[in-house]
Amino acid sequence: MQVTSTAAAVRRIVVLRPNHRIGNTLLLTPLVQELSARFPAAQIELVTACSEAAAAFERYERLSTLHTFPTHSYRHPLAVVTLLLKLRRGTYDLAIDPMPRSRAGRFL
Repeated sequence: MQVTSTAAAVRRIVVLRPNHRIGNTLLLTPLVQELSARFPAAQIELVTACSEAAAAFERYERLSTLHTFPTHSYRHPLAVVTLLLKLRRGTYDLAIDPMPRSRAGRFL
């Protein structure tokens, strides 16, 4: 696979899927695989609310950080604000919200 100049310019990617269901999280694995193949120099960060996501993505070398969004965000406003500030401080070349109608993903 030939790396284009655009692919070489992408260094940090964030995937925003703050959902607690394991099935929805597992459906992200093809996306993470494709991002790893298409952007070989990039580090990928994943935002999810699934507690089992760490085990599901432990073998992905390009996945540098796994941010855990609180399952019941209205009960944990401090954790939500902390995560939001952490994401806002980071600079990303590409942000992906895989669900077009996701309110939480768009918010983040």
